[in-house]
Amino acid sequence: MRTAICLLTDAKGFHLTEHAAAVAALTQQTVTDIIVFCRDFVPEDQESLTRLGAPLGKNIHYRFLSSDSVKASEARAGTNATGTANMKLFALNELAADYQRALYIDGDVLLMENIDLDKIDFQSRPIAAVYDIVGFEGIRGHAFYQRCSERGRSPHYFNSGFIAVDYPNWSSTFLSRFDEEFERHKISCDYHDNCPLQDQCVLNIIFENNWTRLPLTFNCQAAAMFTERWRNAAVRHYAGQQKFLPRRRHRSDTLEVALLNKARQALGRPGLGSPDHDWLMRLNGLRHWRYTRRVNRAITTFEKMQAEAFD
Repeated sequence: MRTAICLLTDAKGFHLTEHAAAVAALTQQTVTDIIVFCRDFVPEDQESLTRLGAPLGKNIHYRFLSSDSVKASEARAGTNATGTANMKLFALNELAADYQRALYIDGDVLLMENIDLDKIDFQSRPIAAVYDIVGFEGIRGHAFYQRCSERGRSPHYFNSGFIAVDYPNWSSTFLSRFDEEFERHKISCDYHDNCPLQDQCVLNIIFENNWTRLPLTFNCQAAAMFTERWRNAAVRHYAGQQKFLPRRRHRSDTLEVALLNKARQALGRPGLGSPDHDWLMRLNGLRHWRYTRRVNRAITTFEKMQAEAFD
């Protein structure tokens, strides 16, 4: 089975995305192709990643997306939504002819362990993903459920920073559907008041109750940073304002720093310093114990939902 990992970035996010791709090359054993889609820019240094991948048996390469070319393609398909949010789905669709399965990750995602796409049971659904932690009881709580009920939406809501795709169940019509819902979302969101998450909400509408639910370990979001789940996660997603770079000692542990140091060495960059110990992060965790308790309640809620049938 031919599989790939893809990332999408603009010039501003390239530094972070380059590191995410480097970590993926180091930790992934079963995927040979890693594609970095660059929106409206060409990286000055394209060699560091390709050189890193060669001795690991990884084919790391770039594909370039311009807003103009996407607009032209969408015009031919009868769609007209533009921007990086729409390009995520566009990039995944670009891989449909060449791969049986693919994994999309945001540039703030670190694959800490190997993810074997071949072994994911998609249950005849086009994508597999992980629940979005923040949307659940204990964090946003009742308001989220109430709005879903009022708008006739399923509360089974995934985070779009990690999306595995099974192309035999994929359809290019997802792009035109995205455009339709994207335009509607500009007016009103079915999930949140004052919603900033355009791509995530629209993707949840497109794949509503048509996605395979993966355990939290496949996309452990930063809301859970001070929980045991984060420490043991196969995939860490640094969603929010503070990413894995620059290093912040009160938010980074030895596993993270050691892996990033290995990636930076392979890229020919200076290290981030000694991994030290985790005591600053653990102290920070104690300071956030109330929030961590709410996060654990949210995790308990969606793990119960995971065992239930979709509405």
